Amino acid sequence: MKGKLWISFLILVCLSSVCLSGCIHRKTASSQGTNIIKKAEPQEGDTSETKNFVVELDKRPGKTKYQYDMDDLSFVDTVTGKKVIIGMTSSEIEAIAGQPITDAGTHCVYDGLIVQYENDQSVALIVSGGLFTNEAQSTRFMSSRGVGLRTGYDDFVKAYGDLYNEGEQETTQEGETIIKSLDSAVRYFMVDGTRVEFLGTKLTEEMKQQYAGKLYMQDFSFEHAENKLTTMRVVNMDYVSNY
Repeated sequence: MKGKLWISFLILVCLSSVCLSGCIHRKTASSQGTNIIKKAEPQEGDTSETKNFVVELDKRPGKTKYQYDMDDLSFVDTVTGKKVIIGMTSSEIEAIAGQPITDAGTHCVYDGLIVQYENDQSVALIVSGGLFTNEAQSTRFMSSRGVGLRTGYDDFVKAYGDLYNEGEQETTQEGETIIKSLDSAVRYFMVDGTRVEFLGTKLTEEMKQQYAGKLYMQDFSFEHAENKLTTMRVVNMDYVSNY
């Protein structure tokens, strides 16, 4: 009898520990990589013969949109089907993305991806339509949740939620809008080993101090007028100046 009571007590303790540490942390398609699908044949309208993989949109329910895992520190290469993860060395990234098109020392431009390095360790990954005017290049890399530079706002919300900041605008004295900066969807999170914790969309002084050395940012810029993403970034905040 005592043995059964002891086992029941252990089970209760384990269940309590799981709930305290976040028992709602569910497995998702992007965290498991099951939404990275090898193409059997080129899809209709796909002009690129080298994109061998499709990253399907990970449509997440409820709070799982703000659940983060290590895959959110990466971009998926649709040519190789592999993930380029922040923190990789240049040789590890080149084994996936190939040799850089340009090498400026602190950062390299690859086919479809910009990488900032610090002591040969990647500290920022950037996909930007502004640099890659060739559509095949600009859409080569996707987020692990299946979002890319051609993704519209509605699909973005299905994967990442609707938390975003509207761009600021400047007007003339007559009230005419002359400049409208891009809208942005920013997410900050703490990374400790393989544990990733979502911290919110605003960076505070308390967060800087509490999570020094473990603070990361993921952000997306998009234009509502054209209904498309224009830039995606994953950044180690230790290497962002003036933040």
